[in-house]
Amino acid sequence: MKPLYLFVAFLLVSMMPDGTTAQETAEKKAVVPDEIKNVIRRRAEERYPDDFAMQKFVIGDQTDSYLVMRKISDKALPRDIQKKIIGKAVERYPEDYSMQVHVCEDQFGAFKKLAEYKAEDVPADVITRILAKATERYPDDFSMRLFVVESQVESYLELNQK
Repeated sequence: MKPLYLFVAFLLVSMMPDGTTAQETAEKKAVVPDEIKNVIRRRAEERYPDDFAMQKFVIGDQTDSYLVMRKISDKALPRDIQKKIIGKAVERYPEDYSMQVHVCEDQFGAFKKLAEYKAEDVPADVITRILAKATERYPDDFSMRLFVVESQVESYLELNQK
């Protein structure tokens, strides 16, 4: 039992205040280029000039999100769709890695829901028209496309209650 206590004590001592280990913190610093670290820090300082706790939180969150964005993918989606989604997220939020992750995850999820979308009690031709209109209106925004489809199906069902 003594080695287990020593190991747990070591883990507790080696943890940083934010719950990461010293090794994880060192790995983050080594992987994130200085240019990116400087951008993240500058944005945190500009947004929260006298709030050091928020600066620290934002820097940690943005650093973690930057690392996620370097590897983000979803094997359930075609590669070209993933590239399009990632490209749009980076274009829209060039220095906000947390928003890039949020947008990618949201768009990935919406794409998968659309691919499997089924609406009980709605004729196939109606679903086909709804999907076509939503796709035409939002060709690259799967989240908005899903929202439109779900809203249209809900409205169709309410209008055609028996």
